[in-house]
Amino acid sequence: MEHLLESPVVVGVAVILASLLFLFLKGLRSKSKKDPITLKDPNIKYALPLIDKEEISHDAKKFRFGLPSPQHILGLPIGQHIFLSAKVNGNLVIRAYTPVSSDEDHGFVDLVVKTEDDILLRTELEEVAESHPDQFKLWYTLDRPPKDWKYSTGFITENMMKDHLPSPTDDVLILMCGPPPMIQFACNPNLDKLKYPEARRFAY
Repeated sequence: MEHLLESPVVVGVAVILASLLFLFLKGLRSKSKKDPITLKDPNIKYALPLIDKEEISHDAKKFRFGLPSPQHILGLPIGQHIFLSAKVNGNLVIRAYTPVSSDEDHGFVDLVVKTEDDILLRTELEEVAESHPDQFKLWYTLDRPPKDWKYSTGFITENMMKDHLPSPTDDVLILMCGPPPMIQFACNPNLDKLKYPEARRFAY
């Protein structure tokens, strides 16, 4: 008898908890939809203050620009880039960049600025490749390479992966690091074409 009396209570509590969870998740979705967007019009230039900068290498820096409020997100569509314009030695310079931050970040946008032929940790990577040729293979691709460039040019492609990655076997793990658009539109689609299982990939 006691068991029959207690069962409706247990069910009722479960229903209440499920309802609260639903309302909580709904509230999170509603809140995310209300995040104010900075880039409302692609035809308008937006002045963003530089709030921090970090030196990553001798020729690369990460610049953090503030958005209009701590609640703002950039609002850049996935796969798109922004144009950064500035006066350098009296001349107007305009460059395209893909932010290294995302719309999960509020109140700021991060850009890494470096020369086209500068590769982070290049010296260290090439030392490892030379010291361990059977264990470490190194290959580069640049969108604007220097004249004497002997590696790949342009975005990551299926053929590039096929030529330079190990075959998709159970003991192979593919590690990816880079801007979300690169992972989503260049790396993963080509890994899919080459039959690399999703369980053997990790992006960070």
